[in-house]
Amino acid sequence: MQNIIQKFKIDEQEVIFRYPKESDWKGILNLTISLFEERAMVGFNTKPTQKDTCESLTKKLKSIKKKEMVYLVCDVAGKVKGRAWIKKNTSDCLGHIGDLSIHLEKEDRGKGLGDKLLKAIIKEAKRVLKIKIITLEVSAENKPAISLYEKNGFIRNGKIKGGFKYYKRFMDVIPMVKYL
Repeated sequence: MQNIIQKFKIDEQEVIFRYPKESDWKGILNLTISLFEERAMVGFNTKPTQKDTCESLTKKLKSIKKKEMVYLVCDVAGKVKGRAWIKKNTSDCLGHIGDLSIHLEKEDRGKGLGDKLLKAIIKEAKRVLKIKIITLEVSAENKPAISLYEKNGFIRNGKIKGGFKYYKRFMDVIPMVKYL
């Protein structure tokens, strides 16, 4: 497995998309805390802990080794400012499908990083996981994310009413799919 996938500069700062290492737990924890404090529309409503972050990272690193997942961190000037992963379905009849998750710190959105990270994780998933379909679910109210996904070839695949619990409020979810 190649550790560094892509290097470039944005705003005079070096950006590296790379696979995570065990020592990234603190940067990943800081990223998830910033998403929690922002109340970003991500898949968790509770403040992450060091223990949970370390356990989750350890599991993900094992999945990467087994080629069940690709995972990239977005390292900006030595700090983890984003991440993306695609987890392959391990069922025999669904093994050609991967589920996408992507997060960026608020201050790093709107610079093209999300678009570049999305393209990089898709390319890596095709290469490593050999998947044919990528799926995701996004809050119907997260217009910037929906726009990013559609710009990159994802299509809407219905709506799940009340499918996303955002703190104490139930919001609609839009499943999206991209055929590779």
